[in-house]
Amino acid sequence: ATTSTTTSAVTPATVHSCAQNVAPGLATCFALRRTDAGVHHSLITPNAVPSGYGPANLQSAYQLPTGAGAGQTVAIVDAQDDPNAESDLATYRSTYGLPACTTANGCFKKVNQNGEQGNYPDPDGNWAGEISLDVDMVSAAAPNAHIILVEADDNSDTNLFTAVDQAATLGAQYIS
Repeated sequence: ATTSTTTSAVTPATVHSCAQNVAPGLATCFALRRTDAGVHHSLITPNAVPSGYGPANLQSAYQLPTGAGAGQTVAIVDAQDDPNAESDLATYRSTYGLPACTTANGCFKKVNQNGEQGNYPDPDGNWAGEISLDVDMVSAAAPNAHIILVEADDNSDTNLFTAVDQAATLGAQYIS
């Protein structure tokens, strides 16, 4: 008798970070959060690089040049405030060995939809997930680019379009 074992791919359980059923004139984010990745402290390895695709994989897949983003400014426009955006970016970049991108060294700039550093919109943990994802992926694809995060007051088209205009005014060559 023979025994066969089949392995089926298990799709991770996820939920949308932001509400997907929004009224006309409002935007949503598309970030997903895993809900099945239970944390077992015995499985945590301090300072370990997470499994999955990192900057080197993305740069290779898209055949990006060495020094991608040098001399360029990319703006990320999202709704609400992520008060931890810069510190989360620092963690991502240090984890993957990318150079620091901070306000202090002029690489990172965070503004509200009116171009002010400060007076940010209300924080929103759901949109914060989208903001971190967006900023990290720009870092992965273009590690030498300057990044401007423009936070709109809310997810209304009016405020998001105002934030996009502000990003262009601030000199971004690319706006996401």
